[in-house]
Parts: sequence; C-alpha cells; structure tokens
Amino acid sequence: MADWLVSVHGPSFPSQHAAASAAVYGMLAFLLAPGLSWGRRTAIVSSAVVLTGSVCVSRVYLGVHWGTDVLAGASLGAALVVMAAAGTVWTRGDVRPDTAG
Repeated sequence: MADWLVSVHGPSFPSQHAAASAAVYGMLAFLLAPGLSWGRRTAIVSSAVVLTGSVCVSRVYLGVHWGTDVLAGASLGAALVVMAAAGTVWTRGDVRPDTAG
C-alpha cells in the first residue's frame, strides 16, 4: 500500500472505469467495423481490447481496484455492448426469428 499513488475510500466493485472503457471502446468497434476489410476490422477490435485492457491494468497498478473489480467492470461493459449490438441487429431486421415452430 505504501507504493500506491492515491488513497481511495468507498466502494470499488465493479470498476466503473473498466466498465465504461469496455462499453465505449466496444461500441466504437461495433459501429466502425462493418463494411471494412477483415484486416481493418481485426485492427479496430484489437485496439478496443488493448485500450480496455490498459485501463484495467492501470486501475490495479494505481491500487484503486482489485483484479476482481476490473474483471467485473470489464465484463459488465462487454455485456452492455453485446446487448446493444443484439438490439441494433434485431431492429435492423438482419435477424429473422424461427417461424417454423
């Protein structure tokens, strides 16, 4: 604790910084990637993952969160992206429900 740069008090679970970075960078990747070549899509998604990972590592390094806090925050942000992407794809009509049953 003596090496930590800041002293923080209050709840830390889940990490809001990790959740926000996963949600923002993930949604940007979802919005920017369609219509691009495979290589560019890979670069955009990889950049989103690296940026989110950097935020998560920085929170643990600064001593303001535990690893479980940032893991939960990043998972929450990723879940929000998945739900938003699924809703977007569904409302566009790209997904057709099974009507055979």
